[in-house]
This record gives sequence, structure tokens and C-alpha cells, in this order.
Amino acid sequence: MFYISLGIFIVFSSIWGFFASAALYHLKKYAMPGWTAPRLVVPLFFSLSLLFFLLSLYFLFTMPRTRGAEDQRPASFIYSNDLT
Repeated sequence: MFYISLGIFIVFSSIWGFFASAALYHLKKYAMPGWTAPRLVVPLFFSLSLLFFLLSLYFLFTMPRTRGAEDQRPASFIYSNDLT
């Protein structure tokens, strides 16, 4: 499941990066003269994007990397009192 999620994450991040760069390009190119919003929006966008990207990487890599049922402990282990 981890490797499937990693593939989806890479594809999603690539698509998001394309659209984000297009939006920022158009914001800077077609801003009205004297309009100061691009100077505020671009650093804010990059900082929030970096924060959310790092959070998503953290949660992606804390996902358990099991391959299936053979790696799972049996249900009897969970309910047993033996901790060995």
C-alpha cells in the first residue's frame, strides 16, 4: 500500500506543481501596475505550500510498509496476555 500511495503522491505533486506554477506566473504577469498583492501572495503561497508538502511527506513516510496478511500479527496476539 505504501508504494501505491507513493506513486499517487508523486503524480499528484507533479500535477499540483504544474498548476501552481501556472497560477503564480499568471498572477505576476497580469498583475495591475502598482498592485502589491503579488509581493504578498507569492511568499505566502510558497511558505504554506512548503508546510503542507512537508506535512504530507511526514504522513506518507509514517505509513506502515506492510505487504499484506503475512506481515500482520494474528488477532490472537492482540488479545493474549503473553507479551513475549
